[in-house]
Amino acid sequence: MRLPVLLLSATLVALSSSPALAAPSLRQDGRTVRFADPTVTATTTTTLQGDLVELSHGPERYLLERPSGELVPVDFGDVELPEASLDNPVTATVTDAGEVRRATLDTSPRSTTGPVSSHRAYVAKVGNRGTLDNGDGTAATDAQIGALVDTALARWQEESNGAISSFTRVDLRTFSTASDCSSGSTLYNEAATNAYPGVSFSSTSGNHLIVVGGTTCGGGIGTVGTSIASGGRLNFNWSPTKNLHTLLHELGHNLSLGHAHACTDALPGCASVGEYGNLYAIMGATVVADPPFTPAALDSFERARLGIADPDEIADVRLPAGRRTVRATYDLRARGTAAGLRGLRLVDPVGGAVRFVDWRSGGARDALSYYASSLATFQTRIPNPGITVEQVEADGRTATLQAYPKTNPAAGDVFGLTAGRAFTRGGTTVTAVALGTPGDPSSTARVEVALTDPTVAPDTAIVAGPDEGATILDPSPVLRFGPDPAEPGLQLDCRLDDAAWAPCTSPLTLPELADGLHVFRVRARDGDTLLDDSPAVRTFAVLRGAPAPAEDTAAPAEPPPAAATPTTVPAIPVTATPATAVPADARRPAKLTVRRASLSAARRRLVVVAPISARASGAVRVTLRAAGRTLRFRAPVVPARGRVTIRRTVGAAIARARTATLTLAYAGDADTAPQTVTVRLPLRPGR
Repeated sequence: MRLPVLLLSATLVALSSSPALAAPSLRQDGRTVRFADPTVTATTTTTLQGDLVELSHGPERYLLERPSGELVPVDFGDVELPEASLDNPVTATVTDAGEVRRATLDTSPRSTTGPVSSHRAYVAKVGNRGTLDNGDGTAATDAQIGALVDTALARWQEESNGAISSFTRVDLRTFSTASDCSSGSTLYNEAATNAYPGVSFSSTSGNHLIVVGGTTCGGGIGTVGTSIASGGRLNFNWSPTKNLHTLLHELGHNLSLGHAHACTDALPGCASVGEYGNLYAIMGATVVADPPFTPAALDSFERARLGIADPDEIADVRLPAGRRTVRATYDLRARGTAAGLRGLRLVDPVGGAVRFVDWRSGGARDALSYYASSLATFQTRIPNPGITVEQVEADGRTATLQAYPKTNPAAGDVFGLTAGRAFTRGGTTVTAVALGTPGDPSSTARVEVALTDPTVAPDTAIVAGPDEGATILDPSPVLRFGPDPAEPGLQLDCRLDDAAWAPCTSPLTLPELADGLHVFRVRARDGDTLLDDSPAVRTFAVLRGAPAPAEDTAAPAEPPPAAATPTTVPAIPVTATPATAVPADARRPAKLTVRRASLSAARRRLVVVAPISARASGAVRVTLRAAGRTLRFRAPVVPARGRVTIRRTVGAAIARARTATLTLAYAGDADTAPQTVTVRLPLRPGR
């Protein structure tokens, strides 16, 4: 059901000399919705009060449940009423035929009975409308009917993840009907009155009236509840080849679920949707077979709608505000298993569509389902083991399974992504990287998700090359870089020192550089308009005679050099004028301070800004201690700026450390005295 149209504009059309009547309309007034249908002109009407009830399908779309429990059909034409009005009070003026002229519906929040509830089933067998044929010439016994119901109740209790604390069959009684079984409301009224007088089957009761009839009593239908705590009514005709699935399906309506749909064409279309087409789902169509199949487990969408998913069961994936792309990989446990990450909820940055992702392995509670069998191959569109993607419809109550062209076009389309295949729509791409063994309940599937907002400029990162602030021996270093995160189709521009921006590719070997400081910049762009406005920058110095920097080591850290016995580091030639020698006792203070220093766990990046006297030259020895490891390197002093700037990627162990200590040791030069500064770094685990 689509979301309600709160206001349908009235249209007047000239027809001869008299205007046509306005169309039916809904008008929202706070928590009250007012319905009016000027086309209902009967003079004899009755005003009814009760609660609004919805049927899953059939000619009787809506019913009004009176305080006595009696159900009265009420016809609102083609208007879809707000979901919030279901199981809430309604006052309706209706004709003898049930057509509604006016109605006032309440959409106030409903009271709930809590997350855990007990349910009871009352079975009523139609005794005068044909036999309940087992298909072998025998009639179903009460024991067979009871066993079927008990199996269905136990399955729903298992699927509920504890939200249904108990689901018991109270009794099985036979009654006679004066109707032809075509009217759900009449059948429910007779069953309640004749078989279970005084028992309430309202949505808040937790009681379920299950009416089972012979072949002349139609297929299956049920009232639609508003939560997994809801009670309700349902009926189905006895047929051993589909009994269990039909009963589970109609109980699902009682517990608030809608039908499970599927695309009737493969991507990139999905121009049309087939109701009941999701054959993985309990709420999809029943597949008739002998012996019958057992429906697969509830999917992520259904469990999220019912509010029964574990906290770690479904990962919520969305693009943070201001980011262009996020890319992540997940290892999913199979649907039908009882623990671990089993689904994804994706919010598309283009248009806001919500999609759910599952790994259907054909194992655990899915083992006896239709899609896990070899018989599923006879269809034009095949429900196969693989990664499924469902898109939530605008009503929020239903979702549509997406279809994909099969590798062999002659074999038809499939609904499960196999390894190496991807779903792409809007700003979302879901790729099945690797699948576990079909049918193995312990197997996992690796899924990569990319969310992209093409209206946001891309980010850029330098992932390899000289470290920020490093002094290197190689005058032609190699750098690797790209969009952050990676995104196919983007272009890259590079700039070295004061040169102009120019297209480039990664990896890039720089031309032979002169000794001294150099600045390399790179930016990603999407066409000519969306440019990374904060290009990735790497500042480094080339000094062929400089000692090689030390690597990360797990050995015990050496203490920093004492200020009285500094280690001399060759100065970087940044000026053609040599410094004038000054006696050691007359050297000026270095004035080295740490203005900003941080260590990001997510980016594995050390960032330091340390002002120093403009007279200082040479380099600062940097020592970073964290997680029992020590990282040492040298960072050049930039006299023109009077500071030391460090942006360096660190090892994973250091990045994850809870505490870190940073020491900057300036050895001094002919004009500036040595100085050592030690600070404790603030960690930024989430950035």
